Amino acid sequence: MKLRLKILSGFLILALMLSIAGIWSIYELKTIGTSVQELLSDNYKSINAAKTMIEALEREDSGVLLLLLGDWPEGRRIISSADSLFEAAFKIAANNITVPGEQFYVDSIRTKYQAYKELWQGRSLIFRNREILIGTFRLCMSLFSL
Repeated sequence: MKLRLKILSGFLILALMLSIAGIWSIYELKTIGTSVQELLSDNYKSINAAKTMIEALEREDSGVLLLLLGDWPEGRRIISSADSLFEAAFKIAANNITVPGEQFYVDSIRTKYQAYKELWQGRSLIFRNREILIGTFRLCMSLFSL
């Protein structure tokens, strides 16, 4: 076999191996992209519900701040509407459990939110004293820290 043919066959084998590796890489990237798309579509409702719950908690925070400033009717109105929004979003998330282990997080949110809600719902006398209210607010914030 001539040297030229040996070199050419070596380059052809190398080009074939490179082509196979390229095709395999494209296949794997498409597979990963499809997996991510399926994961997002399966969890889209939960992601939106979590976003809505965060926004509701921020509104409740504003309501508590209004209570601190002494605007009781507006503060309670904001807290009540935000609570309704949180409960609706939580119901969506609780009914859309698609990933193993997600139930643990849903239960954790339920427990922590109930503890938070009890502080401002069942014991409205807490809000009569500004110092107690500030302490309660800090306790509520610590309940949701990770």
